[in-house]
Amino acid sequence: METIICFIRYSQELSLVGEKNVKRINELRAAYLFSQRQPDLQKIAEAELSVHGILPEKTKAVNIITQLDKCSDSYPELVKTFEWLSEHTHPNALDSYHFFTYEDKEKNVIFIDQYFCKNETIGWIKRSLLHLEIFDTIYDEMEKKVLPALRTFMKSK
Repeated sequence: METIICFIRYSQELSLVGEKNVKRINELRAAYLFSQRQPDLQKIAEAELSVHGILPEKTKAVNIITQLDKCSDSYPELVKTFEWLSEHTHPNALDSYHFFTYEDKEKNVIFIDQYFCKNETIGWIKRSLLHLEIFDTIYDEMEKKVLPALRTFMKSK
């Protein structure tokens, strides 16, 4: 999910760059690929990129919630999906107990609720398909705009 959100932000920023501006496209790509949250890793990324003549204006990774907010106008369903996935992939102990178990009080045993888990699988599949659809659409748009410019640039080298 977070990768899809980053990809959407990348494509949004890329759409603001002219298709012929290969230098800026390359800087933006590098900024997204090598951005970090830790200052010591940021310095390593900056040093590595500068060796190749790429100086992105940012090497500090942007918080995923900030990126989600910037995507929400174009893809409003992402916020609900992100919240749903976050709750199901980062549950606290009580959530896990509540969502995935039932208790036999007479036998004093806790069971995993397989029926619930099977029904939840449908939710996972639906959200995964939504992400793939968004990714595929954006990738197709990027492929049409960016790849020809990069091919031209590579041939000139």
